[in-house]
Amino acid sequence: MTRIEPEKYGEYRVWAGIGWAATAFAMGFIFELLPLQDMFSLFAAGMSFVVLIWGCSPPPPLAAGALSRPPKPLLINGEGVENGQMHKEGGGVGEQDCCDDDLDEKQLLRTGRSSVQQLSNNTIDPPEAHTPTNNYVQKLIRFFRSLDAEAIETLIVVAPMGISAGAMNALLFVYLQQLGASTVLLGTTLVVNILTEIPCFAYSEALRKRFGARSIIYIGVAAYAVRVGWYAWIKNPWMVMPAELLHGVTFALVWSSLAVLAAQISPEKGLQATTQGLFSLLFNGIGGGIGAVGGGYLYEIVGPRKVFAGISLCNVVAFLFLVIADCRRAVLS
Repeated sequence: MTRIEPEKYGEYRVWAGIGWAATAFAMGFIFELLPLQDMFSLFAAGMSFVVLIWGCSPPPPLAAGALSRPPKPLLINGEGVENGQMHKEGGGVGEQDCCDDDLDEKQLLRTGRSSVQQLSNNTIDPPEAHTPTNNYVQKLIRFFRSLDAEAIETLIVVAPMGISAGAMNALLFVYLQQLGASTVLLGTTLVVNILTEIPCFAYSEALRKRFGARSIIYIGVAAYAVRVGWYAWIKNPWMVMPAELLHGVTFALVWSSLAVLAAQISPEKGLQATTQGLFSLLFNGIGGGIGAVGGGYLYEIVGPRKVFAGISLCNVVAFLFLVIADCRRAVLS
């Protein structure tokens, strides 16, 4: 399977948005016609169809030699044994054959005793010192040591954006229904989300090349502040539509830029997925959890308007944090 380049993430992600948009608007009308129990049955049928397509799809071809590796030579007393032949470490095949009469039984015993003596004297490193776990921990240490100020600042501002996304996913539809929104309106908001998401994903690479990933993060934080702040102001549920036009910026542009930033700040290729996982942890895990759980708790105490206003203020603070950090860096340089 071909590896997706980080710069092309938006172009691939467009198709997921198209599939989402193709069903979201229709589901709003179906929900009006069918009872809730039938919706779960419909969902199960759809997922079964997806599993069927996946099962009928041919597996990707494996690279030649992907499942087999050539055996490493066995080192005995500074000499290697490979395919029944002796050779010096670091050299080619030796002149002696293990099965030749020149290497008698006593010589093999002496060689074995010498190898055991080397192991007892710790002349050969134990295999635990080179386990994949230890190597990965060392890579993580190098990763955190390699983070510069801009990378750390990006990691910090990802959290308030995640809080905004978590609050919107968990509380927005509840809030709109309290304002009198119908299921058709809720489905329409999803369609508007995807319609703005598709062009932003498609042109995300061009926009990053034009403005830079750092500028996209600026725009994303500001858009979150405006979008969530708008929720705190509306009284008519249909007035949510102007704010939903910012979904392409707050999700598509921001998330595709975070995927590229993860590849840029990784000190080595083996940690790109780990860096993306760290961004996902801060955005969806910590930030999303605070926005959904903490926002839901405050929703019952202070009301939805104050919750959305407070989250908007958090994004304003994050935006000012980036501005101050960049201005300070410019003055010092």
